[in-house]
Amino acid sequence: MTEDRQMSSDLIGISFVDAPPEGMRVLTVRDRHCRFIGMAREGQAICVPSEAYDCPAARFFLGVDTDRQAMADQLVEWGVVADRQAGLSFLERMPRLDRAVRYTAYFPAPWPDLSADLLIAVCSPAHVQAMLRRHLPLAGVGTASPLYGFAAACWECTAYAITNAVPVVSVACNGSRPRIALAEGEMLIAAPRGTQMYDILLGGA
Repeated sequence: MTEDRQMSSDLIGISFVDAPPEGMRVLTVRDRHCRFIGMAREGQAICVPSEAYDCPAARFFLGVDTDRQAMADQLVEWGVVADRQAGLSFLERMPRLDRAVRYTAYFPAPWPDLSADLLIAVCSPAHVQAMLRRHLPLAGVGTASPLYGFAAACWECTAYAITNAVPVVSVACNGSRPRIALAEGEMLIAAPRGTQMYDILLGGA
């Protein structure tokens, strides 16, 4: 399998690894988590070191940076909250990853010899609805939609989904939509490994 596929994939895998998988290109150019997802959607398989993330939200919610005050100030600058104290209170309610590995792999899923910790599917609303109808009788519960209007890829579809071990439906945000190349009407479903939705997205349920 080569590192790039000559096709677009609407199912993206993300895995947190201690070392780059064999044959996977290590990307050193700094960019955003949502752009890396977009690159995988384009057919690329890439491995990204922690220092390659340049978005404050991604760095915080993916566990690269731990400075809550700096992130609270960033929320004020973005107009998400009124002041630092409100930002700190806001962040207390928002789960983030505990970064214990150095690299993150992004790839069209499935990928040989590499299990995804998280799957992100690009779907139309009709496809989302069909997936939800398949998911409910298997799981007995619905999915989550923690819609905040920002940090959709790094928080809603990654940190929130993984820390809560639940599938998430997201409309993405104005930063992630162009970087993932979402067309008008396309949405995201994120499913951590171990959930029924994960198996559905892989076609195993």
